Amino acid sequence: MTAPLCTCCGERLAPCYRDLRDTLHATPGRWDLWHCPSGCGSARLWPPPDSQTLAAAYADYHTHRSPADAPAEANSGDRALGASARLWHRIQAARWHDRFGYRVAVTPAGRIGSALLRLWPGRLADLDAGVFFLSAPAAGTTAEPPRLLEFGCGDGALLTRMQALGWATLGTDTDPVAVTHARSRGLEVIEGGLEDVEGARRFDAIVGKHVIEHVGEPARALAHARTLLQPGGRLLLTTPNLLGSGHRRWRRDWRGLEPPRHLHLFTAEGLTRLLQDAGFEIVELRTTGRARSAARASRAQRRHSQGRPPLAGWLAALLAEAEEFGDAWFAGKLRGNELLVSARALP
Repeated sequence: MTAPLCTCCGERLAPCYRDLRDTLHATPGRWDLWHCPSGCGSARLWPPPDSQTLAAAYADYHTHRSPADAPAEANSGDRALGASARLWHRIQAARWHDRFGYRVAVTPAGRIGSALLRLWPGRLADLDAGVFFLSAPAAGTTAEPPRLLEFGCGDGALLTRMQALGWATLGTDTDPVAVTHARSRGLEVIEGGLEDVEGARRFDAIVGKHVIEHVGEPARALAHARTLLQPGGRLLLTTPNLLGSGHRRWRRDWRGLEPPRHLHLFTAEGLTRLLQDAGFEIVELRTTGRARSAARASRAQRRHSQGRPPLAGWLAALLAEAEEFGDAWFAGKLRGNELLVSARALP
């Protein structure tokens, strides 16, 4: 087999892992991951899975849940929630108000809780991800509400929240079941990818939450994203960090690999090159400190591959929390489990 070229920098790839399996949804088949040892360090599945395999890989995906089964949202009125959930929502509101400028009610308890969470960067990043690390537009800058496009919007949970916070929203997703669920929330959602959004539409922000790694042709998708943004509009992406502490620790058992759904895996350098080639200027590039869910899944997979029984739930959760805490404080700016990039569209 001829070695493929790197999606991000064009260098020749080399084998990284052979015979990877889908440990999450048991999609039949095995896949090879190739990485870029002499260039940017990014990786891709090669050969890519065919359409029939991908359909099977997403048949039982998490975006298939009905909105009726989703947790209650912070802005929907929470009298029926427990005390801990109400406190979390108040902390959430305080963070969104103080850090991002959203017009939400703030309580003293919420503000104190938000301040205390600065000691736990992973949980603070959870709050920030709730508005996709996106600041509220300055009041009075336009007569129309700011426009937000989420590609890979899944069941529309994020778009519902952002709409409640004042954004005019549009979503895209290639999964018809997810699109059906998102539309049942009253959202405008296109079944397809970024390329299926009309070029005449313009947005103030485009966001992709752990979706760029699922895209077959990320360079093409990002180039189209730039044409959909207003001058100076922002693109915000999160994606697994191939050079992060999680992959270094768990190797082929790392949750972030997720074959065959993750077609590409990025490093900070690789994602930077891809965005610059697509016509973006990098505004911010860092890792978020969020790692516990990936750590827990990776540990479970390692134990399974070694023929060892799973840990007790409380112990697995405790170890994952400890791993996230340590990585957030000691892994370094670009060594965390999840990459976050904010980029500005160039003219």
